[in-house]
Amino acid sequence: MNVSLNLSPGQLSELRNGHGSRIGPAMFGKGVDMIIDPMTFNNMMKKLERGKGAVISMSGGEIEQNKMEGTGLFAGSGKKRAVKFRELRKPVSGVILLARP
Repeated sequence: MNVSLNLSPGQLSELRNGHGSRIGPAMFGKGVDMIIDPMTFNNMMKKLERGKGAVISMSGGEIEQNKMEGTGLFAGSGKKRAVKFRELRKPVSGVILLARP
């Protein structure tokens, strides 16, 4: 089932890594689209209809489905990578460095 949830970047990271994240009633219906299991959806909806929050986590199968979809939960993931400082420096050749007194 497709669900839209308004999640922070930290919550998105937790769900991508298979951890649980707390969802409140105000978060439902807008934001990031993701695919979840119908049983997870039903449990979440029961709690949200009562005005309570729910802790959801995604199984391995749900994470794989969202990876294959490539939108919502996994949109843009894997495109950025950490760059070390030394990779940013240009190579210097033929320059003599002098120490200051």
